Amino acid sequence: MKTLNFLFVLAICFMAISHVSANYYIIKTFENYKSGEANEGHLTPEGEKRVDCFVSLVGSKINQPNGIFYKKDGTDKNGATKINSRKFTAEAIAEKLNVPANEIDGGSAQLATIKETLLDANGITDAVFVWSDKEKATELAKALGATNAPESFKKSNYGYIWAISGDQLEEIKMGCDGVPDVINGFLQYV
Repeated sequence: MKTLNFLFVLAICFMAISHVSANYYIIKTFENYKSGEANEGHLTPEGEKRVDCFVSLVGSKINQPNGIFYKKDGTDKNGATKINSRKFTAEAIAEKLNVPANEIDGGSAQLATIKETLLDANGITDAVFVWSDKEKATELAKALGATNAPESFKKSNYGYIWAISGDQLEEIKMGCDGVPDVINGFLQYV
């Protein structure tokens, strides 16, 4: 009986440790496209610099992810598929880190159980989410357990990462030379 009690306590400790060590990172797309643009579907040199910058942070500011996720393609008012710049950013990061990039629905119903059904069920403890700006990122952060998520991911913050550990969200800057963290004003590309 003592052995069973010991194993039960040990199992509880391992479960607690696994949940404490989970880290999730939310970033914006590193590109913005308009339909019909010449670079549609490809990262510009600026976007590639942002990918390289992000990848260089593994081991210092972020943990090596074992999952990369992006919100699936949307449609416009006519039902045509919109350009999904999140996909291109996620795939570029995934290729450099040798980690699969996964498209997810990202609707409110899926987000409500994302930790249990997507992350915990698949043993994913460190994940990157390439997400939309504004309140959609906040909804994702809360679903990942952050109790202090800001109201929105600011449109100009291309070099910011929302790092979630446990129930706390910390906003960190990528801070790479030659790659500004904030882009102000209207730009066709970032």
